[in-house]
Amino acid sequence: MSKGIGILDDIDEEALAEARARYELHKKRNPEFAAAQAERIASEKLHEQALELGYEELRKRNEKAAHDAEWQPHYDNIDKLMTEMLKDELAIEIERAKPTTADKRLFGEFRAYCDERGYQALPADPQPVIAYLIRRASPHGAAHVARARRSIAKIHRLLGHPDPCDDLACKALIRKLSNPAKKGKN
Repeated sequence: MSKGIGILDDIDEEALAEARARYELHKKRNPEFAAAQAERIASEKLHEQALELGYEELRKRNEKAAHDAEWQPHYDNIDKLMTEMLKDELAIEIERAKPTTADKRLFGEFRAYCDERGYQALPADPQPVIAYLIRRASPHGAAHVARARRSIAKIHRLLGHPDPCDDLACKALIRKLSNPAKKGKN
């Protein structure tokens, strides 16, 4: 068998076995050392797993970027065709997305409600929205609450925030207020 030029080629197997035995004996005699070694080994394994996950995430991102780059010309063609075909409809949708004076006023009322109570209005969590809509239901009725909900949702979407009105409890509240026959039932 030919010898390599690496450092590990000249290791004395007997000496290595003795060193391992001394190490294991030291771990048995010194529980603190054993615990520190176990923690070090666990930490190294966790670090290796994190690196593997990081490499995997990078690989996935690179694959997605390559896929997106490959498909972008196709998507651009679809967008061009869609824009030409749906020109009038897109103009209507763009106009609908703009907040009206009423939307701005209703959102302003919601913002004032949030400011008074220390809630964040943008982006809002569903709970303050629901609390606000419940308070508005009594003096104004279901139609006003539905308009306020649509205004809050529109402003959030327009500014690129998640729609807090998309929450199931918010939808259930609007359904309950819109259906007078079920108002008194639980």
